[in-house]
Amino acid sequence: MNQYEYYQIEDFLSDTSFIEWVLDQESEQAAFWDNWLLDHPEREPIVQRARNILLSIQIAPVETALSEAEIQAIAAYTEKNAQPDVRPKAMLLRLFSRPWLRVAAILLVIAGTGALLYRPARQTATPGNTAAVTTTTQGPDSIRFFNNSADSKLLQLSDGSLIVLGPRSGVQYPAKFSGQTREVNLTGEAFFEVQADAQQPFLVYSHKLVTKVLGTSFTIRAFDNEPEIKVIVNTGKVAVYEQADTSSGNTAVTLVSNQQVIYRRQQSAFAKDTLTRPPMLSQTEAPRIFSFTNATVAEVIATLEEAYQVSIQYNKKYADMTITASLSRLPLDEKINMICKAINAKCTIEDGNISIE
Repeated sequence: MNQYEYYQIEDFLSDTSFIEWVLDQESEQAAFWDNWLLDHPEREPIVQRARNILLSIQIAPVETALSEAEIQAIAAYTEKNAQPDVRPKAMLLRLFSRPWLRVAAILLVIAGTGALLYRPARQTATPGNTAAVTTTTQGPDSIRFFNNSADSKLLQLSDGSLIVLGPRSGVQYPAKFSGQTREVNLTGEAFFEVQADAQQPFLVYSHKLVTKVLGTSFTIRAFDNEPEIKVIVNTGKVAVYEQADTSSGNTAVTLVSNQQVIYRRQQSAFAKDTLTRPPMLSQTEAPRIFSFTNATVAEVIATLEEAYQVSIQYNKKYADMTITASLSRLPLDEKINMICKAINAKCTIEDGNISIE
């Protein structure tokens, strides 16, 4: 089954064998998938992400199980109504199939309708200016994005990593990562959720500092007019050092979850400490904050907005629908995808703005 070598997340989520293995480690599929992963360790990150999506849905018993006829009817409805919205800057991809319907049955029951999961298009910069946001492309390989609005903007990088870019902040990054590292330049403040890849470390350059990670979530604040640069780690582990220290060894400060470092530019000095109150997105707080039982869509979105400091626009007709799910292990874009699945909605990310319709 060589096709698995080329599977993307949506392909794994559509594969009956994969779903059975994830949901039942004692199934007949277990030996195959365990051996396949041993033979293809390079596929572990994408397999793990697909597993997290499946496991994040809390499958609860319902009074009446969906019959095969009901599943077929929902599938027919899905295929009839899942025509992608063809807009040049916000392509919608359907991530749905009949095997996935079985996995998502509890969400279908809660929402009272069939459910679609749309994966937001990857953010691409296009020439032009608006009153709120300026996005520029410098050549075919480099993207620059400056957020001149009052709200944070969500950007998706080619490796699946996310940047929540704060107001008055800018980033520059390759349209597609290549080489031995993934490098981003930051001015201002941003929150990062980085896809794990030990073979290609993720580096953020912010003035005199470099923050090096393998896969984690963290915030950097580095404005031109402020005397300090701050790095806060929510999950995982990072190393922070001065750009002049190319070996990243002499002055590197290592941070783990719930720790921060403040770099004073004038003195070229680091001050590291542990946060007295863990961030909402930390490993200790996230499982509690992002576990929802019969929570309304309005409540769930408000929680995401507070945790990520973003604005999410949504049709208020969804506000009172309820969701039961644990979203703590998912990055922001997939948290939003799961909400859309539950309420049969579509999500787009355009110019950094998140919209659910």
